[in-house]
Amino acid sequence: MSAEPRMPVLFICHGAGPFMFIKDEDHPTRKVLKGLDSSSNLVHFNEHNIYNIVQGHFPPHVKSPTAIVLISAHWVVKGDKFNLSGKEYYSGYFDDFTNRFPIPEDVLAKCGYGAKVDLALAEKIRKLFEEHGIHAELDDKREIDQGAFVPLTQILPEAQVPIVSMSILESFDPEIHIRAGKALAELRSQGVLIIGSGSVTHDLTRTSTSEEAHQFVAELKKVLESKDFKHKEEVLCDWKKTLPFATKCHPHPEDHFIPLLTVAGAAQDSHAITLHEEWVWDGARSNASFLFVD
Repeated sequence: MSAEPRMPVLFICHGAGPFMFIKDEDHPTRKVLKGLDSSSNLVHFNEHNIYNIVQGHFPPHVKSPTAIVLISAHWVVKGDKFNLSGKEYYSGYFDDFTNRFPIPEDVLAKCGYGAKVDLALAEKIRKLFEEHGIHAELDDKREIDQGAFVPLTQILPEAQVPIVSMSILESFDPEIHIRAGKALAELRSQGVLIIGSGSVTHDLTRTSTSEEAHQFVAELKKVLESKDFKHKEEVLCDWKKTLPFATKCHPHPEDHFIPLLTVAGAAQDSHAITLHEEWVWDGARSNASFLFVD
């Protein structure tokens, strides 16, 4: 374990999209979104004081993160270059639900999160990646998306901490995403809170069973709770084969699992504790969130 105090690393199940902003119970978009996911786990984060628990694991000298690096399952890029926030401020919302169903303009108008982007940190990460043989570039057009917006508005509604959003690659290659996390790991000793936003299970086809999902999550927890990083890395690099019913719980595209791999890479020998867990869809979907601590 590192002798130097390090920030914890957080993996959040971000739950459903911005339906929580639609007050009208009969609004068609609210009905569709609630049909897609009947539970938005993060809406209840404050009720469970989960961010207080996270803060309780900060090093003694850290009262608030110097910045947040958030890996979003909703930012998927083609090619071999990770994308990082390149805007000075986030002011809008990137609606990646459009291909499934439109979100009305009145809802989108409420989906901005006016956070400052830590451009110096984004450039530092780009250089860190370069040193580790990983390609990355800054994107000055991309706005905040569901994967970043939902958790950040719930745990830091005042947007008082600068952020850097980070994409995943469409290849979904485990090795490169874990390696990216390893490159980010040194930021933990600099007061940076690294957050992965996705889902422990994400079978939108709803063909996986409760028993299959529970077996998958139980084995995954055993891996994440270990302090043996070499073992974690070996299992997660081949997770589709090493974890039971992996491809049932994450049918292609497995985008929502990938941020967890980067988080595990950043966590290294830190072990996971389960912050909150909720089973929905008749027990076939886990909304577990994990905190990796020394």
